[in-house]
Amino acid sequence: QRQALDWLLDEDPLNLLRPNSNTPAARVTQRYIVLVLYFETNGDKWTRQDMWLTGQHECDWYGMSCVELTISTTPILNEPGSG
Repeated sequence: QRQALDWLLDEDPLNLLRPNSNTPAARVTQRYIVLVLYFETNGDKWTRQDMWLTGQHECDWYGMSCVELTISTTPILNEPGSG
């Protein structure tokens, strides 16, 4: 969980936590949760990690399924090599 927070604070190209960003808390929370998923399941070793840890919306990250920019499922957990 610390890795996910550190990434959000120090490395996220979107910089959603910058002062006066007006980013909705739900968006930050959603991005944090999928980052925890990534780091806790050794995402750097997944066979597919397209768009992960980029400035793209987390709904564009490989394996995410979203409805109106809200993650609805994470089928990536069923991928071989997902952790």
